[in-house]
Amino acid sequence: SIFFPHRRFEDLVDAIEILIKKGHTNIHLTINGLNDRSYDYYLFIRDRIIKKNLLSYITIINGLSEPELKKRYAESDIFVFPNNNQTWGLAVFEAMLAGCACVVSKGSGAHEVLTDKENTLLVDPKSPEKIASAIALLIENPLEMERISKNGVMFVKNNLSWDAYTRQMLE
Repeated sequence: SIFFPHRRFEDLVDAIEILIKKGHTNIHLTINGLNDRSYDYYLFIRDRIIKKNLLSYITIINGLSEPELKKRYAESDIFVFPNNNQTWGLAVFEAMLAGCACVVSKGSGAHEVLTDKENTLLVDPKSPEKIASAIALLIENPLEMERISKNGVMFVKNNLSWDAYTRQMLE
């Protein structure tokens, strides 16, 4: 990822604060993003984390290599894509394929091919409360998290692979 305002990382920071206030303290958010393109936005997010006293719950990583990114996906339970006015969102499908249950903003293009409560949880854009509720639902219902995760993996394999693309083009 890259730090740009349309990424809406502030919604993630605020959602973590909401979750902690509701007693969900066994959580950790990692924000992965290159900060050299919109350094002011990066500082805004960093300062927000500090101001809200969330340094023990949120880590910012300034870009990951491909192998490191795959490892992070595999180690994660939930992937949140809060972007607004984003044309697509390849990271959503990478995370799904790695087995993450995904929470996706309806402000991203990716949401148009996904099904709420089947292979993802869709939330309104710019809504930390809805993000927090979706994360809480997954945390509090491990079987639901597992079901959405498995459905997400199957969705990507069946619909977004090169084989599926080739089949669709030939048809």
